[in-house]
Amino acid sequence: LSHKCGRVWTSGSTEFLDASCKDAPQAGFYRITFHPEPYLKSKGVPVFYPLVPITFVIPEDQIHEHFHIPLLLSPFGYSTYRGS
Repeated sequence: LSHKCGRVWTSGSTEFLDASCKDAPQAGFYRITFHPEPYLKSKGVPVFYPLVPITFVIPEDQIHEHFHIPLLLSPFGYSTYRGS
């Protein structure tokens, strides 16, 4: 998980991926990168998207909310949305 500070993205962190984390993230832009290649290869499925970066924003008034970002993946496409 990366956070955008100005024009620069911070290095990846998993601190906000842990459900036990009590501190809320800061408002701003975030990017999570899924790595589906190992899973797809283990299933014998062709790999077209080895990395899937998803950029999203956490508004100031939603910093205490839960963000669930599912990735729906097929061999040649993907979709994502804000889950509940």
